Amino acid sequence: MNPEVPLERVREYIWFTETGEAYQPGEADMHPDFLGRSASNTACFFAFNASAPTVLDRDYLKSIPAACAAESYLIYADICLLTDRELAAHNIAFRKIPRDITRL
Repeated sequence: MNPEVPLERVREYIWFTETGEAYQPGEADMHPDFLGRSASNTACFFAFNASAPTVLDRDYLKSIPAACAAESYLIYADICLLTDRELAAHNIAFRKIPRDITRL
């Protein structure tokens, strides 16, 4: 993650890369990490905090309101504490946020 790139630009990039659809800002009104719901009915979330790692766990799932419900979920976070069984049961694809890359 490049700290010089505005967060909204990163959100737009992730959304387009994952869905191929135009990003519609303002979806965060429903949940701060919510990027939107794709045409294929996948709800996308980008849980990012510049000062601390983010965690995908049961508490995070409880924070997602019914208004963001979808057939499947794509969630970016730093750490996932859910089991593979839990991810499959909720139709969640987890993507790890690349924080630090070794500098050569």
